[in-house]
Amino acid sequence: MSEHFNTGETAEELKSRYNPEGSTRRAVQNRLMDMLLYLDSVCKEIGVPYRLEGGNVLGAVRHGGFIPWDDDMDVAIEKKHYKKLCDYLRHHPHPQYVFQSYQTDKGFMRFWCTIRDTKSEYVHRTPDKMNDGFTYRGLQIDLFCMYPSLLPWLHRIAYLIYRYTVSRMVGHSYHLAKISFYIQRYFVHPIFYAFSSVFGKKNVYMHAYGTPFRFRFPRETVLPYKDIIFENHRFPGPCDPDKYCICHYGSNYRDLPEEDQRNHHDVDYILND
Repeated sequence: MSEHFNTGETAEELKSRYNPEGSTRRAVQNRLMDMLLYLDSVCKEIGVPYRLEGGNVLGAVRHGGFIPWDDDMDVAIEKKHYKKLCDYLRHHPHPQYVFQSYQTDKGFMRFWCTIRDTKSEYVHRTPDKMNDGFTYRGLQIDLFCMYPSLLPWLHRIAYLIYRYTVSRMVGHSYHLAKISFYIQRYFVHPIFYAFSSVFGKKNVYMHAYGTPFRFRFPRETVLPYKDIIFENHRFPGPCDPDKYCICHYGSNYRDLPEEDQRNHHDVDYILND
């Protein structure tokens, strides 16, 4: 008998409803898997440790792979390895997957980088001025940089500055938003990081300043990385997936969200061969 989730649904019912074989969303997930396998091979080749992040860890624990309604991927890399990976991806382009950062796409005003599929596109159902400025809009793997020693209150300040001077401003004045982004990246954040290196806790990891994610992960929760099963493949994950998910989603992380909270990206997809 199939296990029932808190909503009474089974894994088979979720798959039938959200990502059955042959569906567009399942095709999206299959292409994302191809991208992840490529990234995994690159990281092994150049000796850069990485791990699955966010909803992909939750999906591995709760569903054995993708959350049925999910349509992107997240990985995390420690600060000391992040530049090496990004430099390699930038200077060794793949025939289909492009490395996207503020350096390769001047409209990409984010404090993390991505790998984009050039033969697909996310189509937002509601206007998104930030996304409209991107050169590359295909299926993505977000590459998040993880820092030790960051200060939660300073993290909140950094994101609020970004939110009100870049994210919300871009629809009113693209050029002012861009200037603000560069000021934060090259002047404000370096000061924040220097301050944090003195006063922050060395054994707690957070996402880079300027991101909306303020989760705090004790070192022993994420390091050393431990393989987890995702879509019948082994990929690096946090060393304690249970504690990781509790830090990220709360103690009831195995419960399914309400139906109206399941498609958080609000996008359609264009897939080309």
